[in-house]
Amino acid sequence: MNTPKITKRDHFNAIISVLNGGDTNIDVADLIAFCEKEINALDTRAVKSRERAAAKRAEGDALTDLVFSVLTDEPATRAEVFERVVATGEAPADVTVAKVGYRLTSLCGGDEPKAVKTEVAAADGNGKNRKLAAYSLA
Repeated sequence: MNTPKITKRDHFNAIISVLNGGDTNIDVADLIAFCEKEINALDTRAVKSRERAAAKRAEGDALTDLVFSVLTDEPATRAEVFERVVATGEAPADVTVAKVGYRLTSLCGGDEPKAVKTEVAAADGNGKNRKLAAYSLA
């Protein structure tokens, strides 16, 4: 004789039924075991999530340090800093101008900024001047 498999939905419906004072066809000990198993799974996922977040932060910190190391006293745009970062050969494969720009902005902020943001005029293709953000050491 086959007994039907009890799904998560069945477990949750049984828990709701028990909490509402009703009866259920699932043993209370099984419900407790199910809840403990789900709590352990949540704890495991939380630990893994913290580990992934820490790894991403460390990777971001390494890129921030690399961006800071290529800054000079001479103002440079995001694109120029990006080219310097790539030229070092130490840049991660997924580095982009946007990621470099984010690190530059973070270096300019905080209580003790390590970089300074200024505006420089640059000619675009139509003979007009555009103002671009440029970054240099503080």
